[in-house]
Amino acid sequence: MSGVSKQCFHSLVARGKIQKIRKGSAVLYSAEEIRDRKGQQPWLRQKYGTFQEG
Repeated sequence: MSGVSKQCFHSLVARGKIQKIRKGSAVLYSAEEIRDRKGQQPWLRQKYGTFQEG
């Protein structure tokens, strides 16, 4: 999972943007869903901009 911080990833999961799948005691995430979300990044950054401090 390159290009996204753990904090951002867990935020996406908490907000329901990426679904988690429970398989026994393991928690899994769909690689296809993550790739789709990553593919949307340029469009989302263009639409909402990036965070700028100061």
